[in-house]
Formats: sequence, structure tokens, C-alpha cells
Amino acid sequence: MAHDIRAILTMLDRPGDMAGILAWANRLARDLDATADGVFLRHDWLTEMPVVSDGFGIYYTDVVTRELQEASERAERVAREEFECAQKRGPRCRLGALHAVSRTAREDLARLARCYDLGVAHLPAEANFAADEALLGQLLLQGGTPTLAAP
Repeated sequence: MAHDIRAILTMLDRPGDMAGILAWANRLARDLDATADGVFLRHDWLTEMPVVSDGFGIYYTDVVTRELQEASERAERVAREEFECAQKRGPRCRLGALHAVSRTAREDLARLARCYDLGVAHLPAEANFAADEALLGQLLLQGGTPTLAAP
């Protein structure tokens, strides 16, 4: 079977199921004789300053922002560790590189996706995840590459 899919970009936006997503991406890449790269969407809370009501005051805003930033950095470390572990799981591994893109720079995700033959994303886990839907929309509508949206 002839096909032109040699490079796959997989969105790693489900921290609880990172290993499963990577295993699935690796299998898809093997089946297509391609390479699968991952993209981790990081929150940069220092620039995304959360909106906090007047009753919280500036101290709590700084505390909350710092804690959210630390949690985001931990999530990125976990994604990198999972990716590195998945790369070491055997000689048939087809995982390539891991990219980290800020969620606020959505055009970076679209620009990155244009370098790949296939994008793989996952449908939002719950109907109220507007941020996930916006990122999926960015990949689908502005990525310029066919995208498979898996449940």
C-alpha cells in the first residue's frame, strides 16, 4: 500500500493517559512506516495571569500563579519522562522528538503541524473543556495537515 505519511505529530494533552497515547502513536507510526513526534502544550501562567476576584488580593494572586506555574512545569517534566521511557521500549520504537509549545501561542502549534504529514489529536475528555476544543480547532482549521481526532 503506497502512502505519503512519513511524519506524524501527536498532541500530548492528556497527562493521565500519556503512556497510552504514546503507545498508540508508536503503533500507528510502525503501521505506516513513519516517525511520530509529540507536542506537549504547556501553560505559561506567568504570562496567562489568572483572573482572580477582588476579594483575593494581590498576595493570593501571586501564590496561585506560582503554584500553577510549578504544576505546569511538573506536567512538562512528566511528559518528557514518559516520552523518553516510551522511546526506550524496544528496537521497533518509532517515536522521534518531543516539542513543547505554549498554549498561548496557538499559531506556533499550527505552524509546527504544517511540517507533518498527519496530525493526531484527542477529542476533549468532557464537553466543558473549551481550551481543549480551541486547541483542537487550531490544529484542524489552521494546521494545514490532515488530522485524526481520536476518542
